[in-house]
Amino acid sequence: MSNESSAIKIDNLRDRYLNDNKFKALVNTLFHLVASGEFTPFELRQALVLALILYEERHLVPHPIKMPADKSIN
Repeated sequence: MSNESSAIKIDNLRDRYLNDNKFKALVNTLFHLVASGEFTPFELRQALVLALILYEERHLVPHPIKMPADKSIN
């Protein structure tokens, strides 16, 4: 990944931080958790991954399995 494309993504995040109050509150909360020493960045990543796994487990959408028609029955 080039530095230019990385900078564009960071700029987009900064714009969202400045213009989206909910996103800003989330970022500030995470920042303070790390800055206070309560959690390391790695622990926050682990917690996020687990939260996403738990969400997926609770919101499973059943996908019907379509069986091919049995052509031997006639």
